[in-house]
Amino acid sequence: MQQENLKIRDSTLATLSVTFSIELQLDLAESLLNKISECLHPHPYNALLASCDAMVSSTLKIQKKIPLLSFFSRLKSLYLKTQNS
Repeated sequence: MQQENLKIRDSTLATLSVTFSIELQLDLAESLLNKISECLHPHPYNALLASCDAMVSSTLKIQKKIPLLSFFSRLKSLYLKTQNS
């Protein structure tokens, strides 16, 4: 397309951006949104924001689970020590 000097339509870029947002490839989705010259619909931006929110909430869930896992690990080791003595 670059050799022929063809430009991708904004609707195609928006559709690709939504697809990459769903796949959680947020950098690529954002770069495609930046290439759009005029977007009349908020859906591509909403898809990116929803995916960002999903990434943040899953990261927070993991961060909450790590102390809990270490607690259960310590509890298990204490239990095993009491069983061995």
